[in-house]
Amino acid sequence: NDFFDARNAFNRKFVAGNHVRINPFKRNQFGGDFGGPIHRGSTYFFASYEGLRQRQNLTTTAGVFSDAERANILASTNTVAQSLLPFVPVANGTLGSQPAFFSSAVAPVDIDQTTVDISHNISEADRLHGYYVYQRDHRMEATAGTNIPGFGDTRDGHRQILTLNETHVFSSNVVNEARLGGNRIFITFEPNNMTDPGSVGINLGPGAPLGLPVITVQSIGLGFGERNFPQGRADSTIVLADTLSYIRGRHSFKFGSELRNFRNNNFAGDPGSLTFADVAAFINGDVRTAARTVGSRSSRINEAALDFFAQDSWKVRSYLTLELGLRYAWNMTPSEGAGRFVTFDPTTASLVQTSQPYAQNNKNFQPRVGFSWDVFRNGNTVLRGGYAYQVDQPITGFVTGLTANPPFALPISVSNQNISALSSLFNGTPANIQPFALDSNFKNADIQSWNLNVQHQVTKSMGIMVGYFGTKGTHLEIDRNINQFQTLGQSSTKPFSTLSATSAFLPGTGLATTLRESSSVANSSYHGLWISANKRMSNGLQFNASYTWSHSIDEASRNRNGIVVQDSNNLGDSRGSSDFDARQRLVLNAIYDLPFKGNRLVSGWSVAPILSLQSGNPINIIVGTNSITGLSNSVRPLASAPLQTTGDPLANWFANPGVLSIPTNTFGNVGRNSVVGPDFKNLDLSAIKNTKLTEKMNLQFRVDAFDLFKRVLLITRTTGSRAGCSHQLPPHSG
Repeated sequence: NDFFDARNAFNRKFVAGNHVRINPFKRNQFGGDFGGPIHRGSTYFFASYEGLRQRQNLTTTAGVFSDAERANILASTNTVAQSLLPFVPVANGTLGSQPAFFSSAVAPVDIDQTTVDISHNISEADRLHGYYVYQRDHRMEATAGTNIPGFGDTRDGHRQILTLNETHVFSSNVVNEARLGGNRIFITFEPNNMTDPGSVGINLGPGAPLGLPVITVQSIGLGFGERNFPQGRADSTIVLADTLSYIRGRHSFKFGSELRNFRNNNFAGDPGSLTFADVAAFINGDVRTAARTVGSRSSRINEAALDFFAQDSWKVRSYLTLELGLRYAWNMTPSEGAGRFVTFDPTTASLVQTSQPYAQNNKNFQPRVGFSWDVFRNGNTVLRGGYAYQVDQPITGFVTGLTANPPFALPISVSNQNISALSSLFNGTPANIQPFALDSNFKNADIQSWNLNVQHQVTKSMGIMVGYFGTKGTHLEIDRNINQFQTLGQSSTKPFSTLSATSAFLPGTGLATTLRESSSVANSSYHGLWISANKRMSNGLQFNASYTWSHSIDEASRNRNGIVVQDSNNLGDSRGSSDFDARQRLVLNAIYDLPFKGNRLVSGWSVAPILSLQSGNPINIIVGTNSITGLSNSVRPLASAPLQTTGDPLANWFANPGVLSIPTNTFGNVGRNSVVGPDFKNLDLSAIKNTKLTEKMNLQFRVDAFDLFKRVLLITRTTGSRAGCSHQLPPHSG
């Protein structure tokens, strides 16, 4: 509960002169388990239930309209702005010098999970094992896609897992394990605010679901509405696998195969989105961008894979072991049950229906090699190293967007229009559409990983490890705008103005200034020094210490992240530190049995601290204008001098923001993720009292304190569709 909680840094004690209590937090976990024999000597079961009931208020902070701006809205002739005004709360404080609204939103979570485990010995040579899990997860995401109360969504999820394993012992050196598994997920998302957009004068085409479109006023950081809701998905995965283990002499072989079939069913509504550059544009109804996909966005996607592997653990000598392996994976190209895959083909500027959105990736041979060498042959110093080439199966989310292209749906996007004109632009045959494109040469992502480390036993109870670890990712998914202006700042120079006359669908229809193409041309790299020390329990003390000095670099850090590159024709320009990069990290944890002896009250006390120290994650600075490339929130600013930080994350993080300016018809010179955010320092402490009641029964009393010194812990956050922490400069006014 919240009785011992410290106040959140953004949960202000006084708002508008009134005292505000600490945000409530109630978390109750409960459950139980039992097991026993069904048939003694052969069949046993174990069952469990776990429940969670959590009620937490999340702090919300949003820039809102000033009193003067609210008066101007009421005095204007814009009835849409007037109808939307009641959804925006009145300012009750300031953020910097700007009017803001501080509040909290309830985010309840209810989870119930049941498991059943059954083991049956068929004979001395055969054993059958079954495991089943059912989980229901009901929660409200009160702040999803919004920063003021009254919006967000409610999610209801059902998850099931079933596995069956049959183990057969052929002989003392040959064992086979066959596995059949299934995984089922069904989850729906419903908007919390079901306002009819027509009731406030917004018409973004027929069939719009209940719920306001996402409305953004960029200059003050205000965002509210319901994007992509309602929606839901039902995923089913079936896995059939077999592994044969065979020991012969110095070799331990494993051979196996796995067949996976994944079926992904989706539906999604789209209330749309409206973006205003500033408050004046909101009052006048001047929309910078408006977008909505009109029509059905359902899909039935099937994706299968077939893998084979062989592995040998070869003990060459008593002090040298080699690990050799080869895996083959055929990650089959997804298909759609109703033939709804339609892609934009940039070579012909046309929409093309296809049954195979990209070529089969069926040449995925993945070698692996490793070694372990007892250097001095006494077991105290071991040198280990390894290399592996691994291929990742693409997620179905890469192709889902193809099912929302014409003729099945109309992804409409318009720019620089008055809100009064949107009805005609989103009804009937659209003047502009924004189809999604998937590179026909899309490849499976692969990663090469390698390491070299030495482990040394310092004492009987303590060992240390020092190692170098590296990875290189290739063919990673990345989004780019293939309709970027060829001459910056001139929309007339976009490569694709209309669909070609030979397009199978909507020939001659205009194309938006942003055409998102998903391709597999991104790369990543990671290099790290890891040092760790581990002490097993002795003399009442055990601890583990780990230090990492590393650097992760890429062009885009997450799949399906939207377009984050500044220049879609030069991805290398956006190569920089990964969104999650943390240059240094130190973690220490320990358990110390206090040396108190005596009666049951005095003895049995322990303390367990956990110390975490980490350097900050990167911050990406972007500008809001779309006039440079046709895309908002991707171009970075110009800097006339190095940008400096204050070290105070609760004040202005940037010490000299005046060195930044919004470029005019050019790209910015500030690198992606070139500024480091606040660091992370945290100490958790547990006090534990164990009391032995009987020979078989122990009573434990435990007190846990998190963030013991009440230090403000800030993590990178997502701004709009931007991963990492993106500081946005407002666009040009007007």
